[in-house]
Amino acid sequence: MTATMGPVTDLAERLLNLAMFLARSPAGVTAEDCRDQVEGYADGPPRNDAAFKRMLERDKETLRASGLVIESWTEGNTTRYRLDAAATFAAPLDLSADDVTVLGLAGAALTDDPSFPFGADLHLALAKLAAQMPGGRVANPGRMADEAPCAQGRVAATLADAIVRRKAAAFEYTKADGGARRRSVEPYGIYSTEGRWYLVALDRDAGEKRIFALTRVTELSIDPKAPATPDFERPEGFDVTSWAMLPFQIGPRQTEFEAVVRFAPDAAWRAPRLSAGRGRLDTRPDGSVTWTVAARDSETLARWLVENGPGATLVEPSDTRDRLVGSLAEVARTHG
Repeated sequence: MTATMGPVTDLAERLLNLAMFLARSPAGVTAEDCRDQVEGYADGPPRNDAAFKRMLERDKETLRASGLVIESWTEGNTTRYRLDAAATFAAPLDLSADDVTVLGLAGAALTDDPSFPFGADLHLALAKLAAQMPGGRVANPGRMADEAPCAQGRVAATLADAIVRRKAAAFEYTKADGGARRRSVEPYGIYSTEGRWYLVALDRDAGEKRIFALTRVTELSIDPKAPATPDFERPEGFDVTSWAMLPFQIGPRQTEFEAVVRFAPDAAWRAPRLSAGRGRLDTRPDGSVTWTVAARDSETLARWLVENGPGATLVEPSDTRDRLVGSLAEVARTHG
């Protein structure tokens, strides 16, 4: 089955129109030019000058946060803006028909996925590819998250906006043991792995950076005071990818232990991908691979092994291995 591109949100369409207008105007444009000629401003509901200027400033900041370089300068009493195309755009990219099809199919898997928080942005990108795809269509979407996709998508989208604007957030957070309490954080970045979204943030009460699973976040609120003013500065050089952990590595530091997993010879090729650069891989004479990795949640480790088997066997810790073997044996007895 195939599906056509869905509608683009008003905000995303207005941002795209503004970016294209700035790109087409190397001599620079004024705020009044934007109001009169950019669709989304000119045909929008009546607004007073102050409200329009606030909207335009927010839109320009959003484009800058997306990587567009917007210059401004003053001539007399007039401020003009333009897009620095040389600083903004990468070198031209030539895509074959096969390239376009592959990109379209990969992106289409997320376009209407409720767990993916950047659907509007992806719609805009795929809209440029759709005209070059056979029939101008993209494939039916799949689903990214296997757990509470709608809730994760809403929370991730809200936090992504707070990250861009550097606004503080607060939420109820339920720990693995069932206990819950209110957290006040400075959100630095989000990432997704194994069908789940995670937040990396400074926990203001603890005074340290922590990782929070978004499936355990409820009653999320963003500091409403001074929405155009950042509440904090992100640490220089912060890279969220350096914090991306495997699911069983998330938890209190005091629960950390060393896990050893053996990949059978015929499954050894999977070890580099599944280990995701974490821990140490050792190849043995028989062709098997031993993976030694830090872990903090034994139950999640056991579930991860079941989900990513066969061919991977837990060696240590022995008590977790024995519980896992017992559970699998019980399943086998129950279901024959």
